This record gives sequence, C-alpha cells and structure tokens, in this order.
Amino acid sequence: MAYDYRDSILTHPSDLRINEKHPYHLVDPSPHPFVASLGGLGLTFGGVLYFHGYSGGKFLMFFGFFTIIFVMFVW
Repeated sequence: MAYDYRDSILTHPSDLRINEKHPYHLVDPSPHPFVASLGGLGLTFGGVLYFHGYSGGKFLMFFGFFTIIFVMFVW
C-alpha cells in the first residue's frame, strides 16, 4: 500500500484545538537574553582590548564577565 498524504491530515475532532490561537508555545518576553548577550559582547571585546594592552579593556572584560554571572543568578 502506498503512502497517502491525506492520512497525516488531522481529521479527528479531538485533534482540533479550539481554544488555542496557534500550535506553538510562545514564552513571555524577557530582558535576560539581551542583557547576557551584551555581557558576552563586553567580555569578548574587553578581552581583546586587554590582551592588546588598551587601558579600558580590563574594566570592560570584568564588567562583561560579572554581567553574565549576574544574569545567571537572576534568571
């Protein structure tokens, strides 16, 4: 017997989700991924600047590191 694409279509009444607006789970917006990505960016650029001997690199690297640690504990 060959595969029939109509077998995969939801036709049973229990398959219909009347109360759902969409079949996906959407999470609430959160600032934590954005803040953590800024911390990672600061850590990366700060590390590069620090290793090349720039004066503000050490501060930026530690600021990025502690931002990531902060997000890990808060989230």
